[in-house]
Amino acid sequence: SPAEPQEFEQLLEAIEVQSKLPLQGVIHLWSLDAPKTQDLTITTLEQAQRWGCGAVLEIVKALIKTKSVAKLWLVTRGAIAVKSPTESVSVAASPLWGMGRVIALDQPQMWGGMVDLDPRTSETETEKLLQFLIHENQLEDHLALREDNSYVARLIKQSPTVPQGVKIHSDATYLITGGLGALGLHTARWMLEQGARHLVLSGRKQPDLEAQQTIEELQKLGAQVLVLYGDISDEVDGTKIISQIEACLPPLRGIIHGAGVLDDALLHSMNWEQFTGVMAPKVKGAWHLHNLTQNKALDFFVCFSSMASVLGSPGQGNYAAANAFMDGLRSEERRVGKECRSR
Repeated sequence: SPAEPQEFEQLLEAIEVQSKLPLQGVIHLWSLDAPKTQDLTITTLEQAQRWGCGAVLEIVKALIKTKSVAKLWLVTRGAIAVKSPTESVSVAASPLWGMGRVIALDQPQMWGGMVDLDPRTSETETEKLLQFLIHENQLEDHLALREDNSYVARLIKQSPTVPQGVKIHSDATYLITGGLGALGLHTARWMLEQGARHLVLSGRKQPDLEAQQTIEELQKLGAQVLVLYGDISDEVDGTKIISQIEACLPPLRGIIHGAGVLDDALLHSMNWEQFTGVMAPKVKGAWHLHNLTQNKALDFFVCFSSMASVLGSPGQGNYAAANAFMDGLRSEERRVGKECRSR
């Protein structure tokens, strides 16, 4: 059980004592049980994170403590978009890909790789998966199966097309979560320059002196700036923030989700509370905002993500996982026609 960390160490020790052969690999399959996005609730999302990232965290710590030489493989189903940016994504499993990229950097000696199975189960997928896992000369560690084809991850140089700009309306309201931090205030200033006149900055704490000075400067430049306090990872606080906007301000037309915290540590020294503390504002916060705005005519819903979710970043397994969730949610919202950009 991921809730009983000692059980992982006990399992590895029992294998060492009882098996005649050395342990060569650990294959994490629990994320295959992650619920589909349309069936997610905040409760099942939390459970999926415990059996996904939580279990993997304990496996990593147990492998290190027992000095095992086993290679760790993570297996998901439909957790990443492979053939199209609008491909259906299992957002509950997507954090594991961010975490996996950090394991590869933090603990390269135990890293095997990640395989994402086709969202639709096939009769031959088990055989193909085993071919990846037992291939002695397997050089790829980011693999995906789609129908009869296998895909590998590559970074390529591109010249992306410039997206059509989003018009900022002076008679609309824009919410910036994490709005009292440096990133949120910088974004607020930019939005004012684009024509916004009604800004809501949400945060958990009172603004410091520098933030208060920036808010007063924005107000002098013609913006109505409302500061609302609350934890966006808490559904009650998130609902209250949206309700207050609806009660006394022009219609909400855009959201900038910039809330986030850091608590860096190598995975072998990180506990689950450290992990979930960083996951909460990005995972729960984005999920609450997603649900609270399902029936609202937003022009945009921007999530500030991080390159850590794509390339990994040593000591940031929790942060990479949290941002990978938002990347997955962005893909899923695009699939169903919502405008959600992750930058």
